[in-house]
Amino acid sequence: MITFVVVPFVLAVTAQIGPSPAELERAHRLLAGTWDVLEVVDDGETLSHDLIRSKLAEGGRIRVVDRSFEIVNPATGEARTTAFRIDPSQTPRRIDVISRDDRILRGIYRFEGDQLVICQQSKPEEPRPDTFEARAGSGRMLLRLKLASDSTAPSAPASPATKKDAPESAPATAATTRRPTESELARVRDLFKGNWDIVSILDDGQSLGPELIRQRFAQSGRVQFGTRAFATTNPRTEERRISAYRIDPSKTPSQIDVTTQFDSVLKGIYTFEGDALSVCVAKHEDGARPTAFEAPRGSDRMLIRLKLAASDRKPAPSASPPPSSAEDDEAREANIRRLIVGSWAMTDSRGTLTIIFFKEGTFRGSRVYSQSAKTIFGAAADSASGTWGFGNSTLEAYVQATTARDLAGHRVSGYVDSIGDDTMVISDAFGTVKTYHRQK
Repeated sequence: MITFVVVPFVLAVTAQIGPSPAELERAHRLLAGTWDVLEVVDDGETLSHDLIRSKLAEGGRIRVVDRSFEIVNPATGEARTTAFRIDPSQTPRRIDVISRDDRILRGIYRFEGDQLVICQQSKPEEPRPDTFEARAGSGRMLLRLKLASDSTAPSAPASPATKKDAPESAPATAATTRRPTESELARVRDLFKGNWDIVSILDDGQSLGPELIRQRFAQSGRVQFGTRAFATTNPRTEERRISAYRIDPSKTPSQIDVTTQFDSVLKGIYTFEGDALSVCVAKHEDGARPTAFEAPRGSDRMLIRLKLAASDRKPAPSASPPPSSAEDDEAREANIRRLIVGSWAMTDSRGTLTIIFFKEGTFRGSRVYSQSAKTIFGAAADSASGTWGFGNSTLEAYVQATTARDLAGHRVSGYVDSIGDDTMVISDAFGTVKTYHRQK
């Protein structure tokens, strides 16, 4: 008689000396539900889908509940219940099925994409399988299953309160010489914040497919990050689970610690690549922090790759249209106006003229006459003050106060031919060119 069992899918942390109660709880919670049988190979013989549905399991389905398999006989309608026990801490993971006559049928299981695979030894006296094969004469059975699209499962226990007082960065060791600054933490928290789609999960060497992720772990395969916690929604019960996390971007690679719903802290690392995020964590609280973004078989690690949801991506800045000629002229004159501000001096046959142009639009100037320009009764120098402005390439000064009587109330203007950091060339209406030099 064929003994028919189903593989449990276990996304649980792995222990060195056996699974912890928290591990087993997680494993059995993930296992609960209805599974479709895709393939059965019994001692080398592949059973047809029709045979499975007509002789082994009604509708080719098995329900897992209360740590047992429930199989409905398609011929009689009788529901058979078979207890099992699992050990997700071993490699490969182990499952033992307790038969009706109290025999222990030993097996192993693993996950391949969105499918679950189990290999069971049907002869109690034979050792547990170490490979996923069921060749003729081996006494083994190989099953391949897939979570039913309409699978339901009992509600998971509520998450404990998160640790509000947990420090943001990991505790410093004696070798730690630097902690992240508040500005660093704020910047990275902002990078985390938003909705992230789970692209892939590599669980201790086993790749979890996107369909299983959406059905079993996170509604729509999405994780919502806040600045100090993240949330997922159970796709079966719609229960929202919140877990705390803390970061330390001052380390290389950057570190993250995750507080699970069982109040254990898992050590990990993270990295951003554009709008992608990779997180690698140890699956057991006592596990060492990863040093690379890898989760091969036997590593006791989980590698999660995420991508920022399209709704949270910041649109790329559109190319700015080229400035118009009017905008170019305005920008050029604003730059000239900025360069005019300061102290300038010019020497000609009449002596030396010094003018200080102030930013607020006023000026103060003085003229020291040369010996040839002075008259017998003339002054050796004159001074003036007033306001100035610049527009249409013309510098204009309005003299409000002066010791030179012929300049009082006059407007003096000139065309700025060129200006730089050190030299300014101005020409008047008669074509006379004056060169001014900036005074330090």
